[in-house]
Amino acid sequence: MSAMPLISLAAETSQSDVITIYHDFMLDEKTIKNIFLCFSLFFMWGCCVFASMKDPFYDSDLYRGDGGDGSGNWMYKKMEDEEMMARQELWREEAARELEERVGELRQVEEAEKEKELV
Repeated sequence: MSAMPLISLAAETSQSDVITIYHDFMLDEKTIKNIFLCFSLFFMWGCCVFASMKDPFYDSDLYRGDGGDGSGNWMYKKMEDEEMMARQELWREEAARELEERVGELRQVEEAEKEKELV
């Protein structure tokens, strides 16, 4: 039973208010949070930029072999070139079909004229 007063005494002393002492040289909490936020953002930016610059994938033939220049825009340029080549191929095929149709029509007209001459 002698332990009970010690526990109650410990509970009373542990529930006292926390006293925060500010000195003249201390910064405001919001300022400290902003400073740490700036440091962390700068650190993350540096990790992303400098880690990707040293990434061996971007120097490999797998990336550079297709025309990679280190930026993300080369993929779009390559896709545009492929689309343009496909369009040109379709235009050539369409022009060839039109020529074949016209040649066929001319042959039919010539055959019709020959038949008229024979009759």
